[in-house]
Amino acid sequence: MPITTNDNTQLLFGVGDISIQIGYDRFKSPGIVQFVEVNPLPIGTTVEIGNNEKVKMDEAPVTFIFNQVESLDVVINQLQKLHVVMGGNRDPRSIS
Repeated sequence: MPITTNDNTQLLFGVGDISIQIGYDRFKSPGIVQFVEVNPLPIGTTVEIGNNEKVKMDEAPVTFIFNQVESLDVVINQLQKLHVVMGGNRDPRSIS
């Protein structure tokens, strides 16, 4: 999960101990993406946090807060590019 130094915080993905969850307030800003530590599970396993449980912005060690959907689009685009570079199956010409 997070590795924190005096200079930065890093998330080490690939061992199955990070759960990702989203939160939003019906068509209002901001939307959030949170990363929380869980007991290691196979990567891609769904972890239920409860149907009515609200996600609070200050409860996770790492929270991305998006005030505009365009900001989210930029992050998604960069992750798609990384996916291709790391050997994903998307055609790199399809990503601007």
